[in-house]
Amino acid sequence: DPDFPDGYKPTARLCAHGFRDQHWWAERSSPTARRDSRRLLQHWSVQMGWPLWCIDAVRAFLQTRELAREVHMIPPLEACEPAWILWRLLKPVYGLGDAPKAWCKEVIKTLELHGGQQLLGDQCTYLFFDGQGKLWAWLSLHVDDFLCSCSRDLWTKLHALLCDQLRFGDALEGEFTYAGIEFFSEYDVCGRLTLLREL
Repeated sequence: DPDFPDGYKPTARLCAHGFRDQHWWAERSSPTARRDSRRLLQHWSVQMGWPLWCIDAVRAFLQTRELAREVHMIPPLEACEPAWILWRLLKPVYGLGDAPKAWCKEVIKTLELHGGQQLLGDQCTYLFFDGQGKLWAWLSLHVDDFLCSCSRDLWTKLHALLCDQLRFGDALEGEFTYAGIEFFSEYDVCGRLTLLREL
């Protein structure tokens, strides 16, 4: 950014001290895709020759709707607010115990709005079918990371569907890390996936 020294724009992330949250009864679980669903996705991708992509949501928790409860926090010292000032949070922030669950609900709503069907037994894996009932895309969710697979010519459609209501960073293909696991893909001369390994 030319308006800042050295071209860098300073950024900061507001984090709450979740261990001080007095709403201990708030739902704190955050579902994630099952391991066997991820393995099935990998197998299907190789079988179909579909590439795997990993995309990461940008500022995931801030993309959710307003908080369902009222939360106040003491501003950080860097905000230079008077000691008597409290901030009322309008959106879930990092550190709140129920922020991941709120994000997951937002993602599920978006996927189902666009025709995604939940895989039986896994609330974080979604399948997309065309009008003839043929599977055209598969997606697994781990908090704010998505593991996606579809044919290369339909990737633009899937990416546009996801970005309709959510913001994502760059899509990674070939070598990437998803849910703490390193993935490595090999392709044939036609660009079809032929080998997928977890490193």
